[in-house]
Amino acid sequence: MAKKDGVATEVVKKQTLDELLNNNDPRTHKSRATTSGKVHDGASTTLFLGELALGTKACDPRFYQGLAYFLEANGIDQEVGHVVMSGGLLPMIPTFYGVQMAREMVFLGNNWDQEINDLSKMAFRSGVSDEDKDFILKWVAYKITNTSQAVENSRKVMAPLTTLLNDGTVWHYLHGEEDNKNIEMLLEININNYIDTQKAQERDEKKKTGLERELVRLQAKADQYGAQSQLLRNVRQGINPSHDKDTVNTYLASFMKEKKEEIDKLEDPEAFRKFLSSVKSKKAISARVEKLDLQLKNLRVMNRDKSRELKDAINALNARKREMEAPEFHRITGRQHIEPHENELLRMEAKREYQDHLYSSLPGVNIKVHGGNEVDLLLDGVSVTLAHKVQIKSSTPAIAEVNKMRTMMFNRRQQGLPVSDINVSFHGAGGMRAVPVNTKPETIEAYVDRETPRIGMAMQLSTMQSVPYLETLKRKSIKNDHTRRYESGMYSSGAVLYRVEPTGEHSMRMITTEQMLEAYVVGEQIKELKKQVSAEKGDGREKLKEQVKSLEAKLKLHLRKSAIFTDIHLGAPNREGRPSNYEMLEAANRYLEKNGWPDDLIINGDIAHGALERHFGSNEQYLARPPSEVSAEVKKIMGSNKSEPEKSAALAHFCQREVSQMLPISIVSLQMREIKRRVVPMIHRTLDKKEDSTVTVTSGNHYNETTHFLDEATDILNAVDMKYLDDSRLREFTGFGERFGMGEATFHETTLEGGWKTYACHGPGNGTDFVQAALKKLFGANKEVNAAYFGHVHIAGAGHAGKTFVTVGAGWQPWVPYVDQLGQQASLRGVTITEHDPAKKGYFGWKFVLDPTLERPEYMGK
Repeated sequence: MAKKDGVATEVVKKQTLDELLNNNDPRTHKSRATTSGKVHDGASTTLFLGELALGTKACDPRFYQGLAYFLEANGIDQEVGHVVMSGGLLPMIPTFYGVQMAREMVFLGNNWDQEINDLSKMAFRSGVSDEDKDFILKWVAYKITNTSQAVENSRKVMAPLTTLLNDGTVWHYLHGEEDNKNIEMLLEININNYIDTQKAQERDEKKKTGLERELVRLQAKADQYGAQSQLLRNVRQGINPSHDKDTVNTYLASFMKEKKEEIDKLEDPEAFRKFLSSVKSKKAISARVEKLDLQLKNLRVMNRDKSRELKDAINALNARKREMEAPEFHRITGRQHIEPHENELLRMEAKREYQDHLYSSLPGVNIKVHGGNEVDLLLDGVSVTLAHKVQIKSSTPAIAEVNKMRTMMFNRRQQGLPVSDINVSFHGAGGMRAVPVNTKPETIEAYVDRETPRIGMAMQLSTMQSVPYLETLKRKSIKNDHTRRYESGMYSSGAVLYRVEPTGEHSMRMITTEQMLEAYVVGEQIKELKKQVSAEKGDGREKLKEQVKSLEAKLKLHLRKSAIFTDIHLGAPNREGRPSNYEMLEAANRYLEKNGWPDDLIINGDIAHGALERHFGSNEQYLARPPSEVSAEVKKIMGSNKSEPEKSAALAHFCQREVSQMLPISIVSLQMREIKRRVVPMIHRTLDKKEDSTVTVTSGNHYNETTHFLDEATDILNAVDMKYLDDSRLREFTGFGERFGMGEATFHETTLEGGWKTYACHGPGNGTDFVQAALKKLFGANKEVNAAYFGHVHIAGAGHAGKTFVTVGAGWQPWVPYVDQLGQQASLRGVTITEHDPAKKGYFGWKFVLDPTLERPEYMGK
């Protein structure tokens, strides 16, 4: 400490200007790294939960218990290394009245475990009607009115998940709109020390004084327990289990004499001496210590809760000054004389106080709370950027979040900032959507190999809110961000499990809240039956066990895998410097052979490149070198100092690249011959796998628009072995007279009455992103299907809204000059594998097997 003018001041190390400025430079900041205990096969899974709305009328607590049942039944809880959430861990608690604040007050929900509030008791005593009494019991008597009640409610609702995912799992929470508004209100209270009318002032002062006295009493009690515990620990050290009764009594008499002053300071010293006189063994001392430690632990919990209640009481007390001095408030508050540095410190204090509430909401887990709108994390080596919302100009949920996120990722790369593997927005509208983006620029330099692309996923999460509850709130004209998001349509509610494999695959699985409710019902039945099993005997016990076993089977996943191949463009030329579409297709086949061939195959158009003359001249693309240059390259290879085998290999590679990759196949009939050799065997392989395997073939626009007399799906199936042509498992979605094909079919599977309805269409339409466009197309056409598959845009994607899961397949054609002319980035290429359980319409999974994986040596055949 140093003194200045007689005042002690703390010596703080002075930083240089460069040090101070670099502390605010994101390029010098490392992502906040956390390591979980759930890494399996080199990776862990992250559970994403968005817009929780806990403590509000949009929350259904059964979701969290159902999700816990589902995760545990399928062993997924052992995979989850991280839980990442943003928004609504605590509700917005309006402190002051206003039009919007009143709406937020109505939006608040109940904490059914708390006591009926005094105002409701008074209403009951006054003799209200049965209708009013029912309303009060439903919405008023147990309503959450302060942060303490909200904390207790969030603890209970989240308890099934925090109990299940607490061993080795790391939790992260990013502030949402509710948190920012709560902090702003705390800041406002800190800046303005309000007073109330005398009556309310006296009531709140009395409550404040009572809580302060209670805290003093609890602390005194804790001090007593702590002092007794310490004395007994000293006693325990002096007693050996081998000591007889006389030795123990002699030691205790000496101890009481030595520690007389400390014992006399206890609340009841004679009772303590009496206990010591009755002790006969070290075991009795240890038991008393454990009891005191437990009492001390409980007191500390009570102390923390009472401290939070005291803060709420003080905030309520101070806030009343605004009501009493309303005229002065509106005149003064906006012009309150606050220095900028004072504002920063008061804001820091408000945030610190609020952070304590958030941490208290999730006890017993390893939780990291992140303020602000955006944070970079490193989760078991996977880089993640969390943005509560991408656009910050408005809090209204926007439908263009994914598109804006892709722009943000490109901008970060251009500015020399890191681009994460997973980029998440929690606040947008328009359903759950995910689009993989190439975060490396493609080179267009001739004969230069480009680097293998790197996947950066742009993802907008679903909410964790009840659709029926939101519908009710909308009907009652409750206007806020949550009801506006629901009202905008294409709504999605559920959780996302995300995993990045060491070999490059990005996989995501979605569990809708509808599925969580189904799991909740089954899980509660299992819990009740298990209670009956423990009480039952004989044959009845065995029957109950069988019922439990049957119900447990209903919770478990029984998965079917599908793979979508679209826009392979066989016949298109391939620019040198990147693997050709032919090589990539062979790599995908090797991947499926190694990792499990799909049960269902979706071939979704533009498998043949066609011969379109418009757009960019499919029939005129010619990327190979002229004969003179080819001849010169051959002479160069043959005249080199390489060995004969090396010359042969180099020559074979050069000729294959020039002929089979860089030359276009202009004749559509010859393109079909490539399909016969490369694609038709995949169809046969799928149909031969299982009795219920299916293949869906859809026509694309390149082939169908070549002439009006061609249809791609028909011609592909003409190349299939005759024995399959009448097979009902082979589905043909033609497009005669149209640009491309579309259709829908039901997978008649015995495990699900009515089947799993599937829709396929080559073109998704236009929109802010193509997954959103696909959803918009389905909703606009009033299609209620379980799974929908699209292609055409060459950009992969996944999405969900309503009852429909959407997959947009990746293209296979490599970069062409037309891409740069449009000002677009070259897309990632590969196959998307999906999974579903026919008996669970609220579960779906996607795995993106794209360039980084397919270009690995084991799949490229090198």
